[in-house]
Amino acid sequence: MTLRSFLELFTNSDNSFEGQEESEKVILILRKHIFIIYSQVFLYGVLIFVPWAVGQGFGGFLSAQALMHLFVFISSLWMLFFWAAIFYSLTMYSLNVVIITDHRIIESSQLGLFKRKISELHLSRVQDISVRTDGIIETALKFGDLEVQTASEQREFIFRLIPNPEHVKDVIMNLVVDNHL
Repeated sequence: MTLRSFLELFTNSDNSFEGQEESEKVILILRKHIFIIYSQVFLYGVLIFVPWAVGQGFGGFLSAQALMHLFVFISSLWMLFFWAAIFYSLTMYSLNVVIITDHRIIESSQLGLFKRKISELHLSRVQDISVRTDGIIETALKFGDLEVQTASEQREFIFRLIPNPEHVKDVIMNLVVDNHL
């Protein structure tokens, strides 16, 4: 498996989804901005090397005190924890998705490895949409939060850290207008 084929696992797909209606067309599939997952994986990748740095700095001391076996054991646990953290981050990134169709908005939120929440909003219930970007990174990389106000029990849907929230807002508003005609 090449790096390119691995990275394609995290790109958008035009495939259908479970529960899709026959006449329903997928317009957008959204995940958090790619910067979010890259920054998490980079941080975990850097932290994996902490035992190596400690071993380089204190290897002689650990050997002299007969603590090398304990150090190797603790380092192994450390690396196992961060490999699991990388796996967890990639899994949550892949499974948390917002699907915008020409009839509704579906949000699939993975709340843990074995817990999922799926929310659905018909476009006819959309009342207002607002976009919020906080800080220089979100502004420069063009990602932020999208808040959709509704007329139903659940008053608002908030999609966090999505790419191009202004564009997504325009797409949803156009779909709302088209559905009301």
